[in-house]
Formats: sequence, structure tokens, C-alpha cells
Amino acid sequence: MRMDSDQQEFKNMEHFYYDLDGYSSETEQGELLKTILENLVKDGELKIAEIGVYKGRGTAMWNVMLMNEELTYDYHAIDHFLGSSEHDRDFDYYGTTLDNLKPIVDKIKIIKNDSISES
Repeated sequence: MRMDSDQQEFKNMEHFYYDLDGYSSETEQGELLKTILENLVKDGELKIAEIGVYKGRGTAMWNVMLMNEELTYDYHAIDHFLGSSEHDRDFDYYGTTLDNLKPIVDKIKIIKNDSISES
């Protein structure tokens, strides 16, 4: 399903994920999303759940790509925001993610919980 007029403000949004710390890249997840979009029937609302957000780099990339395709979607970004064993456990991952995703925060639902509890 295509965007309605209220969503047009996000059309042709520039990618901002390049400036965010994280592991997602267009050559990996971006290509995966492009392949998925090419093969989807675009007449309904997409429902996407991202498990493990880290600092929001992948969330930013996917959402800008979806908006630029003018699709209607429901995006849930799920993370406990505590970091993994290799990460600094005292870092504010949740606050950093909210700051990083300011341009699109109204388009997504960020769920601060572990994925098992949310399933």
C-alpha cells in the first residue's frame, strides 16, 4: 500500500544511517531489503519486527528505504538496550538510539524489552 498525503513529508528522505554507529550496511541488509521489496506484492501494509537494534543504524537504513519506496508499514524495533557481553553495560543504548532515530521516531515503535518476552 502506498503512502497517504500525511506521509509524503518523508518521501525522498536522505539516508542518515551512515553517521550512526552500528553494523548494518547497504551491501548486506540494504541489498536484502531491496530484494524483498522487489518480490513483495505492494498492495498491503508491511509488518516488520527488527530484533536487536543496538544504536539504530539498521532501523534508520530500512525505514528510509521503505519511506522512499512510498510504502505503508508498521515497524517494531525490539531490544533490551543493555548491550551484549562485548559492549559497555553502563552505556545508555536506549537514549542514544532515540537520539539517533529522531528523524524517523514517529514512524516506528521502539520496544524496550527482550525479544523472548515480546514474542
